[in-house]
Amino acid sequence: DVYKRQDLYRTYHNVSEEWYLVFKDGWAGNITAAKETASNMRYTTFGLYQENKKTIPLLKIYVFTGDDRESLAKASGFIYLGSSSSSSYAAVIPPEAAGQKLALNEKELKQNFRIIPEEWATDEY
Repeated sequence: DVYKRQDLYRTYHNVSEEWYLVFKDGWAGNITAAKETASNMRYTTFGLYQENKKTIPLLKIYVFTGDDRESLAKASGFIYLGSSSSSSYAAVIPPEAAGQKLALNEKELKQNFRIIPEEWATDEY
Protein backbone atom coordinates (compact mmCIF):
# COMPACT_ATOMS: atom_id res chain seq x y z
CA ASP A 1 0.00 0.00 0.00
CA VAL A 2 1.57 3.25 -1.19
CA TYR A 3 -0.67 5.49 0.91
CA LYS A 4 -0.21 5.32 4.65
CA ARG A 5 -1.90 7.42 7.29
CA GLN A 6 0.52 9.82 8.90
CA ASP A 7 -0.07 12.75 11.24
CA LEU A 8 1.69 15.81 9.94
CA TYR A 9 0.77 18.26 12.68
CA ARG A 10 -1.54 18.44 15.62
CA THR A 11 -2.80 21.94 16.23
CA TYR A 12 -5.00 24.10 18.41
CA HIS A 13 -7.06 26.42 16.20
CA ASN A 14 -8.62 29.54 17.68
CA VAL A 15 -10.65 30.58 14.65
CA SER A 16 -12.54 33.39 16.43
CA GLU A 17 -9.23 35.07 17.29
CA GLU A 18 -7.62 34.15 13.95
CA TRP A 19 -4.59 32.16 15.15
CA TYR A 20 -3.40 28.62 15.63
CA LEU A 21 -0.59 26.81 17.38
CA VAL A 22 1.22 23.72 16.14
CA PHE A 23 1.57 21.32 19.06
CA LYS A 24 4.96 20.35 20.36
CA ASP A 25 5.60 16.59 20.35
CA GLY A 26 3.97 15.11 23.42
CA TRP A 27 1.28 17.78 23.80
CA ALA A 28 -1.63 15.77 22.39
CA GLY A 29 -3.51 14.23 25.31
CA ASN A 30 -1.42 16.03 27.94
CA ILE A 31 -2.25 19.72 27.48
CA THR A 32 -5.37 21.67 28.37
CA ALA A 33 -6.47 24.98 26.84
CA ALA A 34 -8.61 27.58 28.62
CA LYS A 35 -9.81 30.85 27.06
CA GLU A 36 -10.22 33.95 29.24
CA THR A 37 -11.00 37.66 28.77
CA ALA A 38 -9.76 40.73 30.67
CA SER A 39 -10.50 44.35 29.58
CA ASN A 40 -8.99 44.95 26.11
CA MET A 41 -7.33 41.55 25.73
CA ARG A 42 -8.20 37.91 25.48
CA TYR A 43 -5.86 35.07 26.27
CA THR A 44 -5.61 31.31 26.08
CA THR A 45 -3.67 29.40 28.69
CA PHE A 46 -2.12 26.07 27.76
CA GLY A 47 -1.37 23.90 30.75
CA LEU A 48 0.09 20.52 31.58
CA TYR A 49 -2.72 18.34 32.87
CA GLN A 50 -1.97 16.43 36.07
CA GLU A 51 -4.63 14.08 37.35
CA ASN A 52 -5.76 15.06 40.85
CA LYS A 53 -3.33 18.00 40.89
CA LYS A 54 -3.35 21.58 39.74
CA THR A 55 -2.63 22.10 36.03
CA ILE A 56 0.82 23.62 35.42
CA PRO A 57 0.61 26.65 33.07
CA LEU A 58 3.08 26.30 30.18
CA LEU A 59 2.06 29.13 27.87
CA LYS A 60 -0.34 32.07 27.61
CA ILE A 61 -1.19 33.55 24.21
CA TYR A 62 -2.70 37.04 24.32
CA VAL A 63 -4.84 38.74 21.69
CA PHE A 64 -5.03 42.53 21.87
CA THR A 65 -7.59 44.64 20.04
CA GLY A 66 -8.24 48.37 19.89
CA ASP A 67 -6.15 51.37 18.91
CA ASP A 68 -3.17 50.59 21.16
CA ARG A 69 -3.06 46.83 20.40
CA GLU A 70 0.39 46.88 18.77
CA SER A 71 2.08 48.74 21.61
CA LEU A 72 0.43 46.47 24.20
CA ALA A 73 1.61 43.32 22.40
CA LYS A 74 5.16 44.69 22.23
CA ALA A 75 5.22 45.77 25.89
CA SER A 76 7.87 44.52 28.27
CA GLY A 77 7.24 41.03 29.56
CA PHE A 78 5.54 39.80 26.38
CA ILE A 79 6.95 37.80 23.48
CA TYR A 80 5.62 39.56 20.38
CA LEU A 81 4.11 37.14 17.86
CA GLY A 82 2.73 39.42 15.12
CA SER A 83 -0.37 41.30 14.00
CA SER A 84 -3.33 40.99 11.68
CA SER A 85 -5.49 43.86 10.46
CA SER A 86 -7.60 43.74 13.64
CA SER A 87 -5.48 42.12 16.36
CA SER A 88 -1.97 41.90 17.78
CA TYR A 89 -0.60 38.75 19.37
CA ALA A 90 1.86 38.16 22.19
CA ALA A 91 2.71 35.41 24.63
CA VAL A 92 4.12 34.76 28.06
CA ILE A 93 5.91 31.61 29.16
CA PRO A 94 5.01 31.47 32.87
CA PRO A 95 7.74 30.79 35.45
CA GLU A 96 5.97 27.52 36.35
CA ALA A 97 6.91 26.19 32.89
CA ALA A 98 10.63 26.24 33.72
CA GLY A 99 12.03 22.74 33.78
CA GLN A 100 8.87 21.12 32.40
CA LYS A 101 9.62 18.63 29.62
CA LEU A 102 6.63 19.78 27.53
CA ALA A 103 7.30 23.52 27.89
CA LEU A 104 8.04 25.57 24.77
CA ASN A 105 10.98 27.92 24.60
CA GLU A 106 10.71 31.28 22.82
CA LYS A 107 12.16 29.95 19.56
CA GLU A 108 9.75 26.99 19.45
CA LEU A 109 6.84 29.28 20.28
CA LYS A 110 7.63 31.65 17.41
CA GLN A 111 8.04 28.71 15.00
CA ASN A 112 4.77 27.08 16.09
CA PHE A 113 2.48 30.12 16.32
CA ARG A 114 0.56 31.13 13.16
CA ILE A 115 -1.91 33.86 12.32
CA ILE A 116 -4.76 32.47 10.23
CA PRO A 117 -4.78 34.32 6.89
CA GLU A 118 -7.90 36.47 6.61
CA GLU A 119 -8.93 34.79 3.36
CA TRP A 120 -9.19 31.45 5.26
CA ALA A 121 -11.75 32.97 7.62
CA THR A 122 -14.17 33.96 4.85
CA ASP A 123 -16.16 32.11 2.24
CA GLU A 124 -14.63 34.26 -0.49
CA TYR A 125 -11.78 32.49 -2.26
